[in-house]
Amino acid sequence: MKLKNGLVITQANGSNYIVDTSNKKDSFNGMIRLNDSALFIVELLKNDISYQEIIKAMTDFYGIPEETARKGADKVIEKLRFLIND
Repeated sequence: MKLKNGLVITQANGSNYIVDTSNKKDSFNGMIRLNDSALFIVELLKNDISYQEIIKAMTDFYGIPEETARKGADKVIEKLRFLIND
């Protein structure tokens, strides 16, 4: 998995957002607010990474059980599915 080209992470008013700057006709053309764990996953998705590598990174970084990491990652990935290349 990897984020599509043309996506930028930016900060405004103390919050993080992912913004589509590609200007393609079929692109997202908006922005999504990211909490800290979503930002962590988005940063990982800047490079080609597997689902299992995301889970491992989350368990290592946050010190959480694998099941908790999976639930959190699944929510974020589902929300961002249209911004990710498989």
